[in-house]
Amino acid sequence: MIQRLHVQNFALIDDVTVTFGRGLNVITGETGAGKSIILGALSMILGERARIEAVRTGSDMTIVEGIFTCGSESPPLGLCRAAGIETDGECFTLRREMGVDGRSKAFVNGRPITLSLLKKMGDLLVDLHGQHQHQSLLNVDSHVDFLDTFGALHSLRNHIAELYDSYQDTLRQVKEFKAQEALLRQQEELYRFQLKEIREVNPLEGEEEDLERERNLLENSEKLCHSADEIFDRLHQAEDSIVDRLHLLRNTFETMSRIDTRLTDHMKSFDDALQELQELSDFLLTYRQKTEYDPDRLEEVRDRLGAFSRLKRKYGGSLEQVVQHRRFLEQSLAQVDGYGDRLAAHESELARKKEELGRRCVTLSQKRKLAAQRLKKLVESELKDLGMRAIRFEIGISWLEDEHGIVELDRDRYSADHRGMDHVEFFIAPNVGEELKPLAKIASGGEISRIMLAIKSTLAKLEGVPTMVFDEIDIGIGGKIAEAVGKKLKKLAGTHQIICITHLPQIASLSEEHYVVAKRVHKGRTVSAISQLGEREKVGEIARLLGGKDVTPIVRKHAEELVARAGRR
Repeated sequence: MIQRLHVQNFALIDDVTVTFGRGLNVITGETGAGKSIILGALSMILGERARIEAVRTGSDMTIVEGIFTCGSESPPLGLCRAAGIETDGECFTLRREMGVDGRSKAFVNGRPITLSLLKKMGDLLVDLHGQHQHQSLLNVDSHVDFLDTFGALHSLRNHIAELYDSYQDTLRQVKEFKAQEALLRQQEELYRFQLKEIREVNPLEGEEEDLERERNLLENSEKLCHSADEIFDRLHQAEDSIVDRLHLLRNTFETMSRIDTRLTDHMKSFDDALQELQELSDFLLTYRQKTEYDPDRLEEVRDRLGAFSRLKRKYGGSLEQVVQHRRFLEQSLAQVDGYGDRLAAHESELARKKEELGRRCVTLSQKRKLAAQRLKKLVESELKDLGMRAIRFEIGISWLEDEHGIVELDRDRYSADHRGMDHVEFFIAPNVGEELKPLAKIASGGEISRIMLAIKSTLAKLEGVPTMVFDEIDIGIGGKIAEAVGKKLKKLAGTHQIICITHLPQIASLSEEHYVVAKRVHKGRTVSAISQLGEREKVGEIARLLGGKDVTPIVRKHAEELVARAGRR
């Protein structure tokens, strides 16, 4: 339960602290006084979405803090321990801060936590039933949620949602696979022609550079031969050749070294030069013999380089790109050739997931039908307590036939989604002799309020949420019906902490704790404040609810009787 709520700089609230008690806590106040602002602040520390507009004008930050108590083995404390957060016995503090920049922070016992963890804890601590949720019964899509909560079927439903997502992923893969296959089939003839063309040439990486060099040699072979002959002739064959001159110079130098022995060591330079020239001459002789003009080979090289150029123009700017395109063609055609086996594997996996999903949907549907029978009886019983003794309440579960549906039963197919195969809708017949009709279409505001309270009362026996908050559950009711609703809330307060915003004196008179919200001007600014009422003040507030601003002695007497009667109960 929530023990204390502290709010700073939230909408019209400057600084407010509220201490709640066990049982039925009632909040009243004139329209626009700020009652729902209190619940807005409470929802903020329960992890609901926070809006920048909630930060009080002129303030940098809004702060909401709540102190909660629950059993030592309760799920919220389990979440704290899992997050490594120490708690003081069965008591802990949730805190939420939001600045004017929209940035929000959350804390448990001063330790920062994620907003997702705060939301998980909030869902386990408080069932917050605001005015917009009050109308959720008018949304048929929400009916299955009520049924699944009652039947404790969310685990199976979540499993179905996972199976459904997995099935949809595989279905999408099969469709993409078939689309790729169709595209490749369209391109297959072109791809095979291109691959044949490239394979006929069969270019190799680095081959183009080698052929360019060979072509250059072949085109200049006559010039190379002539130059080699000329060098060889001048070195060896010609009169007064370089080698002959070098021999004469060596002989002269040798004569000099006999006279001056210091030159002897330099004779090696002449010998080395003669040796290198001899080796060069030998190389040129061999080079000349190997270098011949070969017009056939030149034509062959030119033709191959021309084939390379044609491939490059068609399949890329370089031979490397041509080779890469060949690999792409080979891989694509290999995929085409193997599509049959791969498609069969994908479709087999899709069929397996479809069959399992169908079985789970049928199981969930069977469990829902059993839960619907129990929920129908309990809700009708609760509604009788709320003054709707003649009402009939039914939960319709139907299937939508679809020739391409996921679920197959008796050779018929039915559609399904992440919530299963059932379309769930609540029906009512408010009076004797009337036919059942969709609740969302015929229920009045007062009937919706009581049906919602009946469902909440039924679910409260199953859910472990210790605190329930009702924001104007009494819309559209009054008189004896209002008294019946008050009794039902009082009964719920025997097992849960109830916080209820109301305009009805019949409900307010039953409270263990009564709070009033009022709006006033302080230092030139409007502020909302909440105060806890004593017994005498409570009678005065109930009298205001009964008679408005003009509270006569008769009205006050009536208020005293209401409070006294509630005390006797």
